[in-house]
Amino acid sequence: MSDYKTYSIIIVNYRSKESLAKCLAFVFKNFKSNMPELIVVNNDPDKKLDDLKELYPGLIVINSKNNVGYGLANNLGSRVAKGKYLFFLNPDTEIINVDLDAIAEEFRINDKLGIVGMRIIGSDGLLQSWSVGKELSWIDLVANNISMSRSRSLWDNPADKDVDWVSGTAMIVTREAFFDVGGFDKNFFMYFEDMDLCKRVRNAGKRIVYRPAYIIRHDGGVSYGERTKEQKKDYFRSQDYYFNKHYGKYHMLLLRSLRKAFGK
Repeated sequence: MSDYKTYSIIIVNYRSKESLAKCLAFVFKNFKSNMPELIVVNNDPDKKLDDLKELYPGLIVINSKNNVGYGLANNLGSRVAKGKYLFFLNPDTEIINVDLDAIAEEFRINDKLGIVGMRIIGSDGLLQSWSVGKELSWIDLVANNISMSRSRSLWDNPADKDVDWVSGTAMIVTREAFFDVGGFDKNFFMYFEDMDLCKRVRNAGKRIVYRPAYIIRHDGGVSYGERTKEQKKDYFRSQDYYFNKHYGKYHMLLLRSLRKAFGK
């Protein structure tokens, strides 16, 4: 383990090459004095990233034969990563303020810490909803539809805190915690894989913490573009799988009924 870098940043690309190029530029700008290992998993077989490898020496690119989904692609990246801490980052993001040294020190002094999440803001500078939250149940989904989500208290509170889950848009996981639970569940093609990972890490006795002083700007939706029907289908498929996995078939069927009631 002594030859491991401290951090590996893992980014999954799919139809996001322009955003990816900007994201890499922000990474190099922020961490040029102590560059982490940088890995891009390319889920887009129609887009080659050779030019980015030339522009950023040391960049590791893993080419997938097809779009294998967010979680499985991150698993592919994590298998070659040497970092003690895995920093999963979306390609359509800009690092505004992240202190990797401080986060590493926090992990070092607290062996119960498993995942660190950050404040995710949109291009308007406002906190993105559902970037951090409390354990999700069908009751929460009902509350969310009437603007009474329990997680809203976390969105409006700027204090550091332990939480149930943080967004995979930008999360740092200890290598040990990630592999101890088997990484991301590959059955989530897109959406809910971050919530599921956090739940399994918590069940393994580790803490999930939210550090809003660390800020990531996220454009969102770049990989789907105008394919909103496909995006919605992937979202609800993952939502069904999450509820069936953690709460059982009855809760999943109840969830589907609630979606129909709310016209989803």
